[in-house]
Amino acid sequence: MGVNSAKLKLLAFALGAGLAGLAGCLYAHKQGGTADPDQYGFNTSILALLCLMTFAVAGTPPRPAEVRWRPTVRSRAEFDSLARVTTTPYPLPHLLFLIDPRPYKIALERARATLALTRKEVDGLKNSAATAVAGISKAEAQLNASASEVTSREMDPVVADAEIARLEAQFQNADDHLKRLEPLLPLQFVTTDNVEKARTERASALAALNEARARKSAAVATLASTRAQHIATEAALRQAHSQRASAEDSIGQYEGINARIAAAEAAVHSAELDLSYCTVRAPFTGLVVNMNISNGAFARTGAEVFTLLDTRTWYVVANFRETQLKHIPAGAPVDVYLQSQPSRHFRGTVVGLGWAVLPENGTSVNGLPQVQRSLDWIRLAARFPIRIKVDNPDDSFRIGASAVATVSGTWRAVSQ
Repeated sequence: MGVNSAKLKLLAFALGAGLAGLAGCLYAHKQGGTADPDQYGFNTSILALLCLMTFAVAGTPPRPAEVRWRPTVRSRAEFDSLARVTTTPYPLPHLLFLIDPRPYKIALERARATLALTRKEVDGLKNSAATAVAGISKAEAQLNASASEVTSREMDPVVADAEIARLEAQFQNADDHLKRLEPLLPLQFVTTDNVEKARTERASALAALNEARARKSAAVATLASTRAQHIATEAALRQAHSQRASAEDSIGQYEGINARIAAAEAAVHSAELDLSYCTVRAPFTGLVVNMNISNGAFARTGAEVFTLLDTRTWYVVANFRETQLKHIPAGAPVDVYLQSQPSRHFRGTVVGLGWAVLPENGTSVNGLPQVQRSLDWIRLAARFPIRIKVDNPDDSFRIGASAVATVSGTWRAVSQ
């Protein structure tokens, strides 16, 4: 049957006080009808302490398994539909709320278009790189041809010098021959025709010499032009190499992965993930509580929308004194009674003992449970939370409700 904790505690206090008074009266009668403080020595005090029987009754709220799940919104959006507060658990998978998906669909389409455009750009850059490679091959062929042309043109001035030397010797011979004939003409040793012929030969040799000198100047100019063209071909080859390197860098290829396409694909995946966040479904069977919004409302980024309670497993956390922990092993059976259902008997099992509580003085440790002591003027034993799994919960369990837990522990000796 159920237990009323308040009534039980009051009855225990009254019964204990009455029995203590009756025991005092009987002990005083045994000592001759008077009670003297000197009669209560050390042995009597020890005997009284051994006669005391204590038990622990902890009234704590039952708690659900694991943690409560609080759906949050990742961006400012408008709710299209919402779950409703229910008294029965939602089945799986159940739609909890839906955010207006239109902006996220647009963002997804934009990301996909950017991905397609990036792929086209990468293809164009690859074509540019191929064109640059072809340009390098062409520039190298032109450079080889210009180098051969320079080598060939370098021989023209040498040939022209040899021709000039030959013609200079021929001109000198013709000039000397004319100078020998001209003094002999007045003496009638040579005819006028011979002198005129010598003069013609001299003029012809001079014209041939001037023509050879002109050809040499043209050969030197052609050689300079060919060398300049060779230098320009070398510059074109360097530019072709630079264009190929620039095209390859723009492609963004690194170790078999194209960084530009990978970034665009990641943007698509991110947009798909944001779109999937618009639909939130229950990850477990539970109850929706703490919902203070409605359809069409705007939610702030990172703000809790409501709380989904996991009702698959229920736990009761009972605070026991530190002197009693040695008698409470893991797996010990527990009798649980709810204040709201005092006639219902629930069974439980100890699944964990608390190893730390928040100290009152001297230190500051975050993340530890805080268990208040009932009296400040007496040094009381600290209480540690005991986690109890309820074996047969029903719909009467609620977070924050009061419960009474009685642990069937074991007595065992503990070495000091």
